[in-house]
Amino acid sequence: MLIRKTYVIFLMVSMLVLMIHTRAYASKWIPMSPQEVIEESVLTVIGTYDFSCKPNTSEFVFEGYPFEVTKVFKGDSPESTLAAIDIHNTGGAKEFQAEGGKFLLFLERRKDVDFLVPIRGLNGMIQVVDEKTEDAYDDIFFDSILKAPFKEPIPGSVKSTSQDNSMLIFLSTSFMADVFIFFLIYWDLRNRPAKVRLAQAFILL
Repeated sequence: MLIRKTYVIFLMVSMLVLMIHTRAYASKWIPMSPQEVIEESVLTVIGTYDFSCKPNTSEFVFEGYPFEVTKVFKGDSPESTLAAIDIHNTGGAKEFQAEGGKFLLFLERRKDVDFLVPIRGLNGMIQVVDEKTEDAYDDIFFDSILKAPFKEPIPGSVKSTSQDNSMLIFLSTSFMADVFIFFLIYWDLRNRPAKVRLAQAFILL
């Protein structure tokens, strides 16, 4: 009976842990005008993601990778800064860069992540091939950005000190669940006759 109760409790706690740890990855971005994108961005740069590095994750749909900056059109940036990418776009971005593509990023700050994020997903992430935008929703406007005056990036890099909060939550919750189950078993054994305690302890081992 004790083992059955413990098993049921363990299943309930495991389900709770999974609910806490699971992130909703579905994302739907509302298109913005190019003028809105450039106005809202705090940093506009062109370059490539370094996908060889382990990403910084978040509770939202973004993960942060080092972004190697070649030109700065708005704001100030080091040669390598941490920029986000929607997890659904990572695979396609890797393939695009492998074929020689770059990204023109319009980045903003968000309260829920510790790195700069492309404005509303793909609105702030424009593909560039041979110094021309590709498949952008307003090629003429974004091509004009590429021809605008730019600054060189500042030597150095920015690295995030953030941790994977979701993993910390998962580990801490799992630890508390284990402690709870241990004390539940201990309390139940303490309140049973000695012979029963010995037999159940032997079974658990």
